[in-house]
Amino acid sequence: GTAEALEEAIADARPAPPEDPDDALPPPAGEPLALVEALAVARERDECVCELSRARARGTDDPLALLERAVRPTSRTSCRVTIARELARASETFPARAAEYLWDAEPGVVAAAAATVSLEAPGARARLESLARDGLQPARSRLLRPPA
Repeated sequence: GTAEALEEAIADARPAPPEDPDDALPPPAGEPLALVEALAVARERDECVCELSRARARGTDDPLALLERAVRPTSRTSCRVTIARELARASETFPARAAEYLWDAEPGVVAAAAATVSLEAPGARARLESLARDGLQPARSRLLRPPA
């Protein structure tokens, strides 16, 4: 499954150890290339990418670019919601992009975006007001919270 794909991708992404230990490079933080490959394999197999998304979000870099590449082609509802939640939780740059997700078909994705979207993003305030009128609590909360 997905765990095996991740382990295989990480193993394939690691270069062979150098013969001289002084020439060794530290391993890349979070093995981002391995995670990209594992996400691609999991999507091809129509497997859940939730754990891979969580692993990427725990990395040291902003996960926006990689997780956005994962969320768009992912058809599994639970995975799309997990990815949106991880972006909202872990990405410093997601609030500026979250407005795009306010129109997503998945209510969980919309809720994750509504909770963190920048009110300065084009169309965000109007969409949040509409969602708040429809009863979406994260939209109401975001409208009441002062900008960061």
